[in-house]
Amino acid sequence: MRNLAAQLRQPGGTDGLAVADMMHASNIGMTRHAIETLDLQSGDIILELGHGNGAHLTEVFQKVDKLLYQGLDISPLMHEEAMRLNSNWVAENKAAFYLYEGRQMPFEDESVDKIFTVNTIYFWEDPKLTLSELYRILRVGGKLAITFGQKSFMENLPFTRFGFTLYDRESIEQLVDGSGFSIVSVENRQETISGKDGEPVERVFSTALLERASQP
Repeated sequence: MRNLAAQLRQPGGTDGLAVADMMHASNIGMTRHAIETLDLQSGDIILELGHGNGAHLTEVFQKVDKLLYQGLDISPLMHEEAMRLNSNWVAENKAAFYLYEGRQMPFEDESVDKIFTVNTIYFWEDPKLTLSELYRILRVGGKLAITFGQKSFMENLPFTRFGFTLYDRESIEQLVDGSGFSIVSVENRQETISGKDGEPVERVFSTALLERASQP
């Protein structure tokens, strides 16, 4: 369980690609909801924090024309795999992928229209700093969608004992307080996914939609 938790945080090594494929299949419903919540428009510059293998990116481009996508991850393996799977989008200058150390993000102030992140918030080493960095690079009026499994669901999974910080609406509100973001909505969803044993599991997740104010 400890090894699985570490792989979910930062896929790597011989098991990393298999874990990434599993995460893509498991998370695709949450990813789609985050994207739908942002209401992407033609010409948007978007950022995904924690893109994994990026296997969902073609679907993003099929939904909205003339997007510029930027992906940011802490895993060198996921950076390489996303570049490989999306080499056509990279070649067309529609997508770019970046590595970072988990703290300072390599983007200019107010350079992004919309941001989404799925199942990463549990691993933010300094949540206030991460939120501050996301605020910094968003343009005024820009939107941030944070999608996460509800604490009431996640705390029943054995691997979340190892390095996970779990969230519900109250803890999201506490995190956002004083950040300069305002909470537009927190929408809860329930979906059926396949568990490790192949049996169906009912997962409850939420997407918090935040908007960047003019001043922190």
